[in-house]
Amino acid sequence: VDHVKVFNIEEALKNPSHFDSQGLEVDTWADSSSACFVGNDQLVVALSTEVYEDEDDEDNNKAESQNEKGNQLPFGELRVFDLKETKLLSTVNAQAMVGTIMPIGKRHIIGFYEYPKLIDLQTGAVIQSWPHIKSGKQTSSIIWHIEAVPPMAFDAVNWRFAVANESEITIVQIAKPGE
Repeated sequence: VDHVKVFNIEEALKNPSHFDSQGLEVDTWADSSSACFVGNDQLVVALSTEVYEDEDDEDNNKAESQNEKGNQLPFGELRVFDLKETKLLSTVNAQAMVGTIMPIGKRHIIGFYEYPKLIDLQTGAVIQSWPHIKSGKQTSSIIWHIEAVPPMAFDAVNWRFAVANESEITIVQIAKPGE
């Protein structure tokens, strides 16, 4: 199942049945491709529009390629949630397939579908990309139907990531503003 559930750990330590609840309200209209925390108070969720070739339900497949307003979204949406206020802060149409994500500050993420892409959370636009680094086609936690995803390591605190292939490991360091 590709859905995001967020729980308050302090509450769960006091009351373990908290995990039986719905958790914090993170309202998504489609399957969640991936998610990442931005600091302690925000969550970015990438919503997928992937349609599986073996699915027979045409109505369901059509719904997954549109947002709740019926607009076509070939690459899905990026939603930013405030976890303290439990509210949606922003929604933007992604301008490229996103896949697995990693935060870069509060305004950007790296999307790893096919190759790493620096994506602006305010516009959905790809700011920079590394097409020579192959990072797989993962758009779900369910990956039996895709080619193996290469080993990757994320260091969101220091704005860097690594992707391995058969012969080498490539490390990319994103410059922080003012550096």
